[in-house]
Amino acid sequence: QRFRMTTDYCFPKMPKWTPKLTSLAYLDINLVEIAEEDLRILGEMRALLSLMLTFYCVKKDRLIIRSHAFLSLKEFCLMIGFSYATRERYLKFEEGAMPKLEKLDVPFFVSVAKAYGFTLGINHLPCLKHAEVSLDNIDATSSESKAAVAAIRNEANAHPNHPRVFIDVERKRIP
Repeated sequence: QRFRMTTDYCFPKMPKWTPKLTSLAYLDINLVEIAEEDLRILGEMRALLSLMLTFYCVKKDRLIIRSHAFLSLKEFCLMIGFSYATRERYLKFEEGAMPKLEKLDVPFFVSVAKAYGFTLGINHLPCLKHAEVSLDNIDATSSESKAAVAAIRNEANAHPNHPRVFIDVERKRIP
């Protein structure tokens, strides 16, 4: 039921055995690169309750969590490992994705997200109670960073559950 990587090793790609673990409830995995197909495969794992996913590369600049994916997931932590090949990514949740998600921990790259109106899509996560968003604003202006924080807060405030959202900005935690 549980697979946890306690090493810095990263699988070069999603292991073929991962979807065969049909009773896997907790997955902590490190990948060099992730593709949307990998997210689709993980999203189809019906028993998965908690996913901690660390990766270094994405094939595209956008990473979309599609609708009807991760139907049982309650906790999702996405970490992007640092390397000189790491590029900023835009993450968004589509309506219908992760319908039972309660706890979220994700990065938010301001300079990429501004092209998409700073939306994260937490309003599409109906059971969300707690979110930690790490704002990466290295290539962003101060006003862009403030706009990103405001957009995330507006999404949270409009959410029917009024989830607690913590935004980490330049090592400062904003409750």
